[in-house]
Amino acid sequence: MSDNLDDLRNVALLAGSAVDVDLTLGTALEALAEIIPYDLAAVLELRDHRLVVRCARGTFADARVRAHVIDLANAPELTAAIASGRPRIFTEEEHDLARGGEGDPYHGIVELPHGHSCMVAPLVAAGRTVGVMTFDRAVCDRYDDGTVALVTVYAQLVALALALTLRPDAGASRAEARPQPVTAPEPVIVPEPVAEPLPIDVKPLVEVERAAVLAALIASKWRTYGPDGASTKLGLPPSSLQHRMRKLGISKPKP
Repeated sequence: MSDNLDDLRNVALLAGSAVDVDLTLGTALEALAEIIPYDLAAVLELRDHRLVVRCARGTFADARVRAHVIDLANAPELTAAIASGRPRIFTEEEHDLARGGEGDPYHGIVELPHGHSCMVAPLVAAGRTVGVMTFDRAVCDRYDDGTVALVTVYAQLVALALALTLRPDAGASRAEARPQPVTAPEPVIVPEPVAEPLPIDVKPLVEVERAAVLAALIASKWRTYGPDGASTKLGLPPSSLQHRMRKLGISKPKP
């Protein structure tokens, strides 16, 4: 099993640099597949009260999903989840149109069974909601608290990457940084591009890693071994997890 903390650090590096945001979003969803089982995972960008699919992965991630747009005016439960700023697991009743629910975010696009696993995680950067991540699984089961905690950590990184593309000067600053063709005979000195400060608080990688380890430990009730232990949730051998805990200064609270 791959080391999911390495994947987490890679996503953080890509998000901070914003070299290729679509690559970052895809990398994030692929890394999450190791710890969050899904048949469809997507990042949707918030545009004028609508959610537009920006990136999708999984068995059901076809052309129709990638072209999907959700009008929040017709999705009050999804709007409430976004307003909460926290990941939310949707229940069978909320998906059941016959019971007054609004259906799955991909209703009419993807055929998923009633009662299937569904989670929505708002993407918030510097206090601004920039979109959501959605996770759907074609089984009738709920995502557990440990999974929700890990999604919370990843959502911060994905929000950072997505927010960078929404800056008004995102395209202009890259164009200005390119050296222009020189046609005059005299030498022209092209100044080095100056890195602009990000409008978002970027957390050091060690803080991101520490948050992920703590989230898994708390969700596992500080068990490190076994199928429900933190090492399994993080995709680490138990010995490697214990080493990371010592390195990060994490220890089980005394009763």
